[in-house]
Amino acid sequence: MGEVEVIIVDGGSSDGTPGMAGGRGRVIRDGPGRGRQMNAGSAAARGEALLFLHADTTLPPDAIPAIRSALLHPDVVGGAFRLRIATHRRILRFVAWGV
Repeated sequence: MGEVEVIIVDGGSSDGTPGMAGGRGRVIRDGPGRGRQMNAGSAAARGEALLFLHADTTLPPDAIPAIRSALLHPDVVGGAFRLRIATHRRILRFVAWGV
């Protein structure tokens, strides 16, 4: 697996996302809708594997090595990291636990 390619898909936000994302990866503009944006990003990707993240997601420090290691196994076709929602609200902590 080669270098990490970062693609940011902006669905017409008004919060300055393209400017904030500049320098962190290639910015693609598309219409609203998560599925539409994921399709646009995956169509532009040139790598062997895809990692979809929401804009407010933080990965663990060892995420890229962990992904590379997992993909060395031919029986691995997908995966996920544990979800943690930074909140004191019990319902959202329950949602994270359930995921």
